Amino acid sequence: MNASNVYCFPNPSSGKTTLRFTIAEPETVRIDIYDIDMDLVWHRDLNAAEVRAGANYIEWNGQNGTDVDAANGVYLFRIQTGEKIIIKKIVIIK
Repeated sequence: MNASNVYCFPNPSSGKTTLRFTIAEPETVRIDIYDIDMDLVWHRDLNAAEVRAGANYIEWNGQNGTDVDAANGVYLFRIQTGEKIIIKKIVIIK
């Protein structure tokens, strides 16, 4: 996994966005989305059976863990596989 193969679209988004990442082989993946204050908004743990070698796509519906829409602003999404961590920005504009 490298930073150039990790992104989301659309970005900016009006809410729902798709997170894309590429990995060499199936492995455990953790995805976290934080607000600008670094408070956890949403997360998802994927086991090796849920991902594949190559490109993977995970949809975030723009809501937090209690199904409340995320406010307008800048968010950070963090993808971790093993020792590798990549952080990118998501902008929500409604």
